[in-house]
Amino acid sequence: MPYSSSELTEIGEWRERLSEILPVLRGAGSLWHRTSVASLKKIEAHGAIEPNTGQFPTTYDQSEISYGRYLGAVCLFDFDSEREDDVLFHALNWVGFLQDQGVATVLIRLDRDELSDENLLFHPDIQKSLSPPSGQLEDMLLVTNQHGEQCSPMVIPRVEVLHTGRIPFDAFQEYLLIKKGKKYEHAALPPRPTAISKIEEFVEAWSNSSAN
Repeated sequence: MPYSSSELTEIGEWRERLSEILPVLRGAGSLWHRTSVASLKKIEAHGAIEPNTGQFPTTYDQSEISYGRYLGAVCLFDFDSEREDDVLFHALNWVGFLQDQGVATVLIRLDRDELSDENLLFHPDIQKSLSPPSGQLEDMLLVTNQHGEQCSPMVIPRVEVLHTGRIPFDAFQEYLLIKKGKKYEHAALPPRPTAISKIEEFVEAWSNSSAN
């Protein structure tokens, strides 16, 4: 879609703001799962990322009405399939997830080739599945929020991907640790065998630097 001059200015501002982290997220054709350090320990113990169907705590109330929760799927990020301008135009919808887990947020880089296409719903497929087949509003998929109101399931535009079923450890390529702050300081670590201990070292160092 063509963008107006003001929208292009906004996209440019996001490109500059995310200049440290965007090249890391894009370019390798990877998928990403965002989690906390505490949850990563549980993921490693289970040997897989399990879909959150309500058994795990949620960071945001909106998660309870997400399309991923409705399908019982694992929510992932895909920063490669859409044009960079389109990804950045919707940055406000996803950038907060990069630093919302305390001092350090973990992004698990996943090998797309290790995941079955049958289990993946990418942006175009999600949009099609949410659109009423007949084009009539009464056919629109609705979910019930915490106030008992019906609304459309939430999806992060352009970058959200859903994976139905668990994602095994074999698909894990890397842990990307992102420090909370304006500059998106980050560190990449191979998964296992010492990843958790090294991540905790980064968290301690980053905590101390923030306190000083």
